[in-house]
Amino acid sequence: MKIKDIAPLKRVHRQLTDEQIDAMRESIAKHVPESQVAIADLIKAMRLATQMSQREYAHLCEISLAALQKLEGGAPAEQFQAGTLDKLLRPFGYRLGVVKAAGEG
Repeated sequence: MKIKDIAPLKRVHRQLTDEQIDAMRESIAKHVPESQVAIADLIKAMRLATQMSQREYAHLCEISLAALQKLEGGAPAEQFQAGTLDKLLRPFGYRLGVVKAAGEG
């Protein structure tokens, strides 16, 4: 699944209606537990749904702007501490966790 299937925006749009924002948030929430979307793409979609710039979202999440830019720029999520990724997910009510992979063990 591609990020465009979840949130088709590529930049912040501050003129979105409340209904459009709610629809984006619902779409993101619907895909979180079942999708194979990269965590960086999911976080970017979440940020865009909040109508926040990278600077604003980094401040909200209490992480550095550089870290958010690096993650959204394509750096592998494995390069980030779990705490950083967790902070980025919290504004949407999610936490980073461990789940058993399907078909294993």
